[in-house]
Amino acid sequence: MANCPNSFAKKALEILTPVTTETVMFKIPFESQEELEIFMKSNKKYLSIFIEGFSELKFKMDAFLVSNSLRLLLREKSLSARSIKEFLSNWLQNEHHSPLEHLTMIIDESVDRLELLEGLGAAPFSEERTFHYSKELEILPNTFSGGYDIRRINGKKATITFEDGYQGTRFDFYVWL
Repeated sequence: MANCPNSFAKKALEILTPVTTETVMFKIPFESQEELEIFMKSNKKYLSIFIEGFSELKFKMDAFLVSNSLRLLLREKSLSARSIKEFLSNWLQNEHHSPLEHLTMIIDESVDRLELLEGLGAAPFSEERTFHYSKELEILPNTFSGGYDIRRINGKKATITFEDGYQGTRFDFYVWL
């Protein structure tokens, strides 16, 4: 659908999103920040976005982080460690009230983990854990070990993991319910 007209892509999303478990986008057919935010708030399950440039589209990262999706995967060339730090700071300050349970960002640059975690009160852990989604998403539970826990003032806990790979750095953020 990367080459289809925006009007067709929007109509397809409008029809298919409510009845599918996962929505995968290779382009963003929306022309304004407001239109994108409305879509992000309407998606309730699993959304993956693989595109070349948010910046070309004049969208702010916040538009993606107001998502009502339980799981959000972003793979985009302009994502950076700064995007991750901004998201984490906002989450800790309780600025994102979404039901987001798992965020994955894949960025092209390597990440200085200690610098990124500075000031977040992150506590390292090494034991194995299994993350389960609160709703059925047709995704198996994810078992992992290693990472860092952070906690909001209201007590809500999240775990941050990093993985270096051939596509860049994978950042995973899990919110424990």
